[in-house]
Amino acid sequence: MSLEVKISEKKDYLEFIVKGTFDLPSLKEAVDALKDAQEKFNKILVDATGLSGELVELDRFGIGEYAADILFRGVKFAMIAEDKRINKFFENVATNRGLNVIVVDNKKAALDWLLKEE
Repeated sequence: MSLEVKISEKKDYLEFIVKGTFDLPSLKEAVDALKDAQEKFNKILVDATGLSGELVELDRFGIGEYAADILFRGVKFAMIAEDKRINKFFENVATNRGLNVIVVDNKKAALDWLLKEE
């Protein structure tokens, strides 16, 4: 995998920090690592602010579809990304396929949504 992944267990959630350069195969490997880590947590914070490069729309679609296919339902995923990278396409693809995910540009907003009881 060309991405560096750091996983930290917090009191109420799992923090998953991803760094490196965007490419679809590496992002799929990161999702696979996330799947393995999610078994003990139902709330996961993904920090993608350390990713560089450009992700084309087809790749955003592909990773949204892949994540929705393999990640557990009933788990909340909050993703942090740089504001200039957020266009909600990944989020829409994954959400339309049943994944409970939000993409925002700061940790406070991500945690507010993630830790809010429904």
